[in-house]
Amino acid sequence: MISNSPGTALMPNPGERIAVLMAVDEQYVAPLFVTINSLVEHLHSQMGLDLYLMAPEMSSKTYDVLESAWGKRVHLHRVLVNPARFAPSLVGPAFLNSPTVHYRVMAVACLPTHVSKVLYLDADLLIQRDLFELWQQDLQGNVILAVQDSYIQSFPPYCLPRGTASKKALPYFNSGVMMIDREAWRAERLEERYLNALGEVHGRSRWPDQDALNICLVGRWGLLSPIWNKQFAIDLFADWRCSPYEEEEFFQARRGPTVIHYCTQTKPWHTFCDHPLQAVLDFRDHLRQTSLGDGMPDDASLLRRLLEYFEGPQRRLLDTMAIAVRARRKRHALKAMLPSMLRLLARAPWLLITVPLAILWKQAALWMK
Repeated sequence: MISNSPGTALMPNPGERIAVLMAVDEQYVAPLFVTINSLVEHLHSQMGLDLYLMAPEMSSKTYDVLESAWGKRVHLHRVLVNPARFAPSLVGPAFLNSPTVHYRVMAVACLPTHVSKVLYLDADLLIQRDLFELWQQDLQGNVILAVQDSYIQSFPPYCLPRGTASKKALPYFNSGVMMIDREAWRAERLEERYLNALGEVHGRSRWPDQDALNICLVGRWGLLSPIWNKQFAIDLFADWRCSPYEEEEFFQARRGPTVIHYCTQTKPWHTFCDHPLQAVLDFRDHLRQTSLGDGMPDDASLLRRLLEYFEGPQRRLLDTMAIAVRARRKRHALKAMLPSMLRLLARAPWLLITVPLAILWKQAALWMK
């Protein structure tokens, strides 16, 4: 574990700047504002921010709004990405349907040579404390530092190298927050290897970009405390033994995470969000500070809102079941989390019909592929 908790007495040098890398399309510009706004709000007053932004589809008007949002505190730099460098024959529909998620792999190599390390952030984060301590972390020879994923936890079988039948559970990281050593990234030829790995997982994965990164970085990433990337599954665990984390860091992440990651199907700008209410309200407070958030929170129709209301318990039950099955101590997790599953069924009895149908539909879709 690289860092267990925030609070170490670290002082930046006057004028020191953090380099942050983000990749978005136009629809995620408002959430990007929330991520950066909350980061700047908590960043030490002596520090500035160099934001390297990959957003090929962003309009000039939107770019101008972002460039003026934080004054001299934030320097905005466009990272030019040439999609043609991604060979469609290698990645096929996995790339063509959602190219933005893959740009970050190429963009690391496209950063200016004076950027020796960079902090990659997804655009659905809320920063609650200063990130300077994370920026100061020693990578200890690793290509990246990241937090173990709380939902997937360990390598899915299809991510293991061909011909590998390892019974040892390999940890699997969440790529929403990554401290990256730029030179090590280039030395590992990550762009080329990523394309090959993406082709291997295409059609078998819900998160092909994250799976491909995990395949490429086996044994080359360092473990961060979950306070730096608190994911939704932590709120569903019955206790710390269901999670991939140690007891102290588990409770630290639950009580006061530095970074909240809204990595669920529902986001804080939707009418109903699966995350705890306070985390949703905090996100919306930042969202109201920008005109980029016009139309957010979600302005869905009454019918759509009713559907979301009834879908909420189903999502929660399916997520709880999936997390229990994936837990490192599976038997304990199933036993500890069963009461919460039964309570959900008692409150929403229609789940006895809809959940089995949803599971059958998912299996049928996989079989048809």
